[in-house]
Amino acid sequence: MSTYEGENAILDLIDRIAEHPQEPIVTRDINKVANLEFFPTVFVVERQDDVIKTSGAQTPVNSRRLFVSVVSFIEGTSGEAAPAELTTFQRSLRRVIYSSETPPSIGDYGAYFQEHAASQVVYPPLGNNVIAQEIVLKIIYKEQVARLFVAPTV
Repeated sequence: MSTYEGENAILDLIDRIAEHPQEPIVTRDINKVANLEFFPTVFVVERQDDVIKTSGAQTPVNSRRLFVSVVSFIEGTSGEAAPAELTTFQRSLRRVIYSSETPPSIGDYGAYFQEHAASQVVYPPLGNNVIAQEIVLKIIYKEQVARLFVAPTV
């Protein structure tokens, strides 16, 4: 489970992905199965969340690094065309994540997205011409630890 700031960054990422021109189904529920009725489908999976630097004794602030996988499934028009179509989809996906219309920063806690890795292209046994790829994003952000010691207002 991520921190408050990390959760906000993930929700911002999901909102950006939902703006993709092909209107993919976007979900965090890894128990859902991508199927031929709902392509393209993008799974957003939270990974490791590390404290990389701590500062401030009175009001601590943790610099954190959160990894999030964005796994895209599409159905290509043919087996030969599917890799190129996935490349086009992923290019558009990156464009909406890093869109110049949306500030590259997230929220007011110094967060930003940075691509960390991408998997090989896979052909899951979900039907003809289905192809998938994972992009791992690194989200760097600051956690305001002092916030944890303030009683929430109702």
